[in-house]
Amino acid sequence: MNESYAPVQQQALDGLVVLDVSAGVAGQFAGRVLAEHGAQVLLVEPPGGCTMRQAAGMEDRYLFRHLNSGKHSMVLDRTKAPGAAAFDRLVSGADVLLGEAPDEFAHWLKQYPRLIACLIRDFAPMGPYADWKGSEMIHQALGGLMQATGVADREPLYGFGHRAYYSAGAAAVSAIVGALLLARRHGRGQALEIRVHETSISMSQNIVTQYAYNGTVQARGPYPGACDIFRCSDGWASMYCRGDRWAALCETLGEPGLPADPRFGAIHDLIRHWPAAYAQLAPRVLALSVDEFVQRVQGVRGLASRVNSMGDVLNCDHMNARGFWETDNQGHTRLGPLFRMSLTPRHLFAAAPELEEEETHD
Repeated sequence: MNESYAPVQQQALDGLVVLDVSAGVAGQFAGRVLAEHGAQVLLVEPPGGCTMRQAAGMEDRYLFRHLNSGKHSMVLDRTKAPGAAAFDRLVSGADVLLGEAPDEFAHWLKQYPRLIACLIRDFAPMGPYADWKGSEMIHQALGGLMQATGVADREPLYGFGHRAYYSAGAAAVSAIVGALLLARRHGRGQALEIRVHETSISMSQNIVTQYAYNGTVQARGPYPGACDIFRCSDGWASMYCRGDRWAALCETLGEPGLPADPRFGAIHDLIRHWPAAYAQLAPRVLALSVDEFVQRVQGVRGLASRVNSMGDVLNCDHMNARGFWETDNQGHTRLGPLFRMSLTPRHLFAAAPELEEEETHD
């Protein structure tokens, strides 16, 4: 039995009550992570369901299910007196409030000082972006990653998915846990604010540090070294080889004379003429399987990895050996945990709640 499936008597966040009134990926992902470590998380939805539930398309339905596994749900019309009063009662008994409405959070913090209220917003309420509306593409662009992705003479490449918002959700979990430790010591809650824009910048490797250090900006273009994606006989693989391993790489790929070419000898010449070097290596690599190519590159202390399809990811020997994939109580395959705790592993939690099973308050 996978250790993450094993029943446990206690979890790290047992007894914690969380109200999730968020509508976006960041807040709902944070709520899910808290739920899988023992917190009782209630997704409070407006009539008809939250925005994420209402979104059309197969991808959106999978996304809602992914973000809200392990939660309970309640439909409340908080714009009307009965629903507002019911929500007030919920907040009075909650430890954590997750959401995206600044004015509402200020009200609840004033009324319940022990509450930890985590506000997730796209941008700071002051400064040049205060009135902007965020999106995944906007955050990836402003964070600097799109400046450095793609071919030099083409448009930047947008990284698929919701990586900026997932990063903000992970940051929210970290902040909430820190606030819980302080609350245990001092008995007081606090206001937390996670800004997706700032989080996405902090996740942009060393781009910000590089600019602060020497005023330069990483841009699309040749990478210093033998670095590219190659087609193999059964798929694709990425590769990077440092200059001091270049001769050994050419040897193992069957082109031992390549470094003797003046265009490819010194590292700065290799970078400038890399397309020509790639053209000579490509037929050799195409004759190899991905596994053979990766093994050869790693054998000369280069870096190489399979470019995975979704099928490759699901069947990855490494991930399966670590028991990463899990199955919920409806038989759906799910991603494994963001992190694992050895003494208090998470429970295998239930699937996301269906709207028709939820209690509605008029």
